[in-house]
Amino acid sequence: MCYEIILNITEYSSTASNITVKANNSEWGTAAVSTDETPDGSTGTEWVVSANIPMYLRATKTSEDVEFLGWYDHYGRLLTTELEYSMYAREDATYTAQFRKELDIDGWVFEYRTEPGVVILTRVRQSGDHDLDIPETVEILGEQCKIVGFDNGVFNNNKDLWSITMPKSMEFVSSNA
Repeated sequence: MCYEIILNITEYSSTASNITVKANNSEWGTAAVSTDETPDGSTGTEWVVSANIPMYLRATKTSEDVEFLGWYDHYGRLLTTELEYSMYAREDATYTAQFRKELDIDGWVFEYRTEPGVVILTRVRQSGDHDLDIPETVEILGEQCKIVGFDNGVFNNNKDLWSITMPKSMEFVSSNA
């Protein structure tokens, strides 16, 4: 049995798309979207983008110690690592500007993610001494946050670590941490 399927692949949607932009942490940066249809230059976080009209995503860091990782689509795919990005809307979508700050603990530098009141260490950026003493709390944006876990691969292939002292606040250590 054989079927013939005709596909019409386009670079952009033939209808208007509802676009939402956000920052993963509003304390670290902001996100905005605009189009050529806004002659006054206004931007927003929610926009209806007409067919065949380019849209512009703009991320702004709140300080120099914040790192911009990139724009991610609602499928989790990286679009670009540039603060400003121009594209055509293909569908209703949410785009997230991902920002990161590094955390120094006992001479070790970590990437991390936050949830309300807690910190999860996600990756070692720089090794410290062989012994690591994790404190129960760290200050993030002026708030004391509990360190509650290690993400998968946080110490991936790190040969500098000999021992870890973990606080009682630690709730999980992911496999292959």
